[in-house]
Amino acid sequence: MRMVRSKRGMSLLLGGAALALLFGAAFSSRTSDRAPEKILSDSSSTPVAPAPPAGAEAVETDVFRTEAETPTKDFTALLSEVEAGIAGESWGTPGFSALVTRLVDFLEAHPDAMEKAAAVIRSGDSAIALKWALIESLGRQSHADRAHTLLIGLAVDPVVPEQLKRTVVSCLSLTAIVPVKTIDFLQRLGAGEDSMADLALEILARNVFKLEEVRADKTIRFLETTLESRLASDDSERTAAALRALAFSGNASSAVMVNEVTRNGCPMIRGAALICMGKLAPGVGEARIRFALLNDPDAGVRLSALEALKPVPLGVAEEQSINSGRVSDSLLNDLLHVARSDTKERVRLQALRIFHQTWSRAPEQVLDTLRTMAVHDSSRNVRNWARWYLTYGFHS
Repeated sequence: MRMVRSKRGMSLLLGGAALALLFGAAFSSRTSDRAPEKILSDSSSTPVAPAPPAGAEAVETDVFRTEAETPTKDFTALLSEVEAGIAGESWGTPGFSALVTRLVDFLEAHPDAMEKAAAVIRSGDSAIALKWALIESLGRQSHADRAHTLLIGLAVDPVVPEQLKRTVVSCLSLTAIVPVKTIDFLQRLGAGEDSMADLALEILARNVFKLEEVRADKTIRFLETTLESRLASDDSERTAAALRALAFSGNASSAVMVNEVTRNGCPMIRGAALICMGKLAPGVGEARIRFALLNDPDAGVRLSALEALKPVPLGVAEEQSINSGRVSDSLLNDLLHVARSDTKERVRLQALRIFHQTWSRAPEQVLDTLRTMAVHDSSRNVRNWARWYLTYGFHS
């Protein structure tokens, strides 16, 4: 099997919270009528929050006070500073990102401190935000073999709570080079029945493009076989999760298999297959997805079709606008029709959100539709949102 590699966006789960990760590069070869994706950031190692804006007051990054201090003493002092600073930050803020970068830089300079970081993560004394930052800093190390050994140890340690284990597994996709033992671990975890299996499959798929070709093809086959077995089990939720994972693999050849699943009798599975198709091979799958958008009787499937037709399915909001050129005129007409005419309020609202995410300066057809909906839509909620988007949603 030949695979098409991809560097895409991902969601890193911080326990129950979402840690948004941005991957780059479109599929290296793909049959598609849509324009290639533009890239938000290079994903060679770390998708993290944006750096502080130019001129903003930054957190001091020189963690080495004097050469006489030992790495252990330096690291203990740094942890105290980071823990104090992180208490007032939310993930994704420039301050949080700067604190994580300090940890990353220190561990790169003093890899022996990685064991100390793992011990802090295991301890019950430190704040959860500090542990998240330490886990991410381990995941971003160029000393990937050593760091992943520690992360895998944390993932299987019964002392580590489930919330942190999900963060640990998610961070196994942050390095540019992924050790073979990490792929083996993720496959074992993904073959299981517990709540971590679905996450492991997604992280495994996100790592595919980093592997040498033979290993990558074997990993793709594992993902496809897992999907086949879940389809046979009639477990709709786990099947949908396997489809989502496969979507991140970037393997356009899997679209042939997924296309058959878009006709599945279960709406949850059908919708997940549409999104997977939209991400793997949008040019090939667009006609099928648009048919579902206009004709599927299940509103949830129509919502999935909207997701599949975004410029970057399953991508973060910022990725949509820089790839707005992928929306063809004929596709835009279908989206406008759904916004005006779908029988379900939530579908019409989602169409409005997609307009907002996709264009900073909306095409005139979109503005005309919003003006009509602001006055004539049967739902007061939709009318109010249409007015809001007209007033605040787009640059003039």
